[in-house]
Amino acid sequence: MPRAREWNEKKLTSFHKEGRGSGEGKNYIPWIKVSEFGSLGWSSKDLGWKTARRHDVFSENELNFFYLLEWADCVWQNKSAADGSIKIQR
Repeated sequence: MPRAREWNEKKLTSFHKEGRGSGEGKNYIPWIKVSEFGSLGWSSKDLGWKTARRHDVFSENELNFFYLLEWADCVWQNKSAADGSIKIQR
């Protein structure tokens, strides 16, 4: 049976309680995870060496951008946000 993909107040409250979108470095918890969505497309779970945590990416372009940030000396952490934007901290 397919997983429910509806966003509602109950799911949002649950995500907030889990601490999604919060934390620093290794303790950061992303808003959405690869395992939560069925896909006929492309996804990957890669370990970031700067943050020592798993990064869930949903496209090859996103993975390439992730690698670019991993190797950039001026970036020490990147986070995905609930609205799909990316926060980069220097």
